[in-house]
Amino acid sequence: MSARPSSSPTTAPAPEDSSPGASGPAAQSQGAAPPGADTATESTTGGPAPPPGQTLDVAVLVQDDAWTADLPAAEELARRAVRAAWAALPATARPDAPPDVPCRAEVCVVLADDATVRDLNRAYRGQDKPTNVLSFANLDDPEAPDAPGGAPVLLGDLVLARATVLAEARAQAKAPGDHLCHLCVHGLLHLLGYDHMADAEAAAMEALERRVLAGLGIADPYAAPYAAEAQCSPDAWAGGAS
Repeated sequence: MSARPSSSPTTAPAPEDSSPGASGPAAQSQGAAPPGADTATESTTGGPAPPPGQTLDVAVLVQDDAWTADLPAAEELARRAVRAAWAALPATARPDAPPDVPCRAEVCVVLADDATVRDLNRAYRGQDKPTNVLSFANLDDPEAPDAPGGAPVLLGDLVLARATVLAEARAQAKAPGDHLCHLCVHGLLHLLGYDHMADAEAAAMEALERRVLAGLGIADPYAAPYAAEAQCSPDAWAGGAS
């Protein structure tokens, strides 16, 4: 999956996410969260307050119940990280809204198992293996329907693989919750068009990630000592689609 090049040995690899550029498997009709999903907005506790007129609906779907056993706070951490990333973005990075109409958006986070993510990775990217997170950017999909009047703009889906995420956290000596938050922040930025294929793009994206995570009390995920530990996973350095 996409990551910083291995020629940057002092920098830990970027999350191994992908933006297949199509409406993801969890995408529902505009304005509706997946059945059984828990939804919240930035105005609730657990995340930064949004600018006036800016709201984000965050739906979390637990597809793999083992997430709640291994990381009981996973749902709330995912919501909090996504909201924090949204609140930190400049207004120009958010979806356009008609004049005098508040910008509302929606994102779905799917806490899945590795088998599900492997199937999606094979179907959308031709890679028959699991990865930590897949980002399905609805805004990049020319066939995605427009949101009806008053409904949130559907940004897309983030799908995370439990065993891979936890294994990476162990290998990089990171708290599992911190790693989950980083992946959610990174994935949300991809949904809004951020990328890290070029050095300049990567530097801007990583700087924003660091700022968001610092606001959540999470250490710089790209700084030592994480880099040396992360190199035990060769796939983390592989190039590919963003």
